[in-house]
Amino acid sequence: MSAPAVTVAVDANGADLGPSEVARGAALAAAGADVRVLLFGPAAELGDPAPGVEVVDAISLSVSDNCEVGRLRQQNLVDIAANRLSVRGADAVVLSSCVQMPSMHALKAAEERVGLPCLSAAAATSRAILRSLRLDPSIPGYGSFLAQPQEVAS
Repeated sequence: MSAPAVTVAVDANGADLGPSEVARGAALAAAGADVRVLLFGPAAELGDPAPGVEVVDAISLSVSDNCEVGRLRQQNLVDIAANRLSVRGADAVVLSSCVQMPSMHALKAAEERVGLPCLSAAAATSRAILRSLRLDPSIPGYGSFLAQPQEVAS
């Protein structure tokens, strides 16, 4: 069996339903594609990792109120990614798994500091919406994930 094409590091601490929600999504991603997922979160809440999913680290913003999450400073994500997040073996980093966490302006700065492509739930959602509308999903200036043009299906 060949090695996975992409390894993605995901912070599981910000999910609305808790880290176990992200762990279930990571298991689906690892099972359905050529992806290896490195999950960062409290092992007790993530449960037993699925094949292709490795629990690496635990970082939590410890903010349970969604309105407060929406007011967090994006620079904090850059600092956490650059100074606290272990990215060994990862090909990319997910800065935030909360759509309500402001993250778009942090992507490029975090990418420059970490040296890996950085994305977030908000970035992935934005790209998916543009693709579903059959629009060019590239958004230059917000990191390499969003800068990449993609052929739009006709």
